[in-house]
Amino acid sequence: PRHDKFMLLGDFNACVGTRLRSNIDVEVDEWADVRRPCGFGECNKAGKELLSFLTMNNATICNTWFTKKPMYKQSWQHPQTKKWHAIDFIMTHQRDRRFWQDCQVVCSADCGSDHRMVRLKFKLPRTHFDRFPTSPKRHRFDVSLFTSPPLGASSEQRDVFTSRIKSFQESVSSALIDEDTTSSSVEEEWGIISASLINAGREHLGYARRNQPDWFIVNQAILAPLIDERRQSYNRWVASQLPTDHAKFKSARSKSRAAVRRAKNEWLFEVACQAESSKHGGTVWSSIRSIQRCFKGLRPQPAVALKNEDGELCKSVAQVSNRWERHFTKVLNVRSSFDSSVFDSIRERPVQEELAVLPTKDELDRAVAQLRNNKAPGV
Repeated sequence: PRHDKFMLLGDFNACVGTRLRSNIDVEVDEWADVRRPCGFGECNKAGKELLSFLTMNNATICNTWFTKKPMYKQSWQHPQTKKWHAIDFIMTHQRDRRFWQDCQVVCSADCGSDHRMVRLKFKLPRTHFDRFPTSPKRHRFDVSLFTSPPLGASSEQRDVFTSRIKSFQESVSSALIDEDTTSSSVEEEWGIISASLINAGREHLGYARRNQPDWFIVNQAILAPLIDERRQSYNRWVASQLPTDHAKFKSARSKSRAAVRRAKNEWLFEVACQAESSKHGGTVWSSIRSIQRCFKGLRPQPAVALKNEDGELCKSVAQVSNRWERHFTKVLNVRSSFDSSVFDSIRERPVQEELAVLPTKDELDRAVAQLRNNKAPGV
């Protein structure tokens, strides 16, 4: 695959020489794409065989691409003639040339061998995974406006709540009266009802705002100006690219970070003290839930990409569902062997008949009154 990177390196005991530099040379260099004009020495028989192998596989020698002094090309010295040779190479595919940065022999490295170390600097590209096509974001209505006011609410709050409910119902009913649904199918009637509800909700409720953490809401008056200043300074620096604007942006960023850290620590200390000094269990648990919401964004998110047994990415919803089905089939659908005679040795507990008695109406009313909004009853 094109996104895979291969690298071949070692002592090949071959001299590849260098590419011909000028067009006026009589000999035509048939390995012009494999060796470049920055090689060392003369090409021998083993070097020609190596060049032929690299030509067949569209590879090239990294050592011959960078202009260096001879001492940074020589990797091995003959023990008798004391002549230096370049026989240690690093080879990669020709299409990966744009990722190389430098290649040379490191003379000062002690490798415990008579060969010198060859170093290649390269920059790997970023890997982009194919994400699943996401559906358009749905805006949620602010349904909290339809929440009943508490028992201790004033009469004005109750009147506002009643008028809001009444105006919403009137908008929906008037929209349905104007439409003729006598000769419509079930799908068309549902489309009319859905459009009427959406229009009425957009008119009387509006869209819900982004849920900010509690520590930010308490300190919003202090943090909002600092965040706006940081955003404006960043935009000025991106537009001008001046060092002064960059320094201003770094200063605004450090101030906003310090303020956010200070506000979060103060809020956590206050909530912890409130939970510690409270004697009511509901207050303690509400404080714990607030702290959990504060650190909700710091939890590790699951990976989006899922691979099958062969290591390939699952690019469709059907492939992902089939992969999970095969996984849980191996994990859960496992037959276990057991000895049925063990059940006879277990002592049987007496049957509690009172657990089969149906609850009374008072018990049901008390249980329903204790339910919370947006919570499943668990029945």
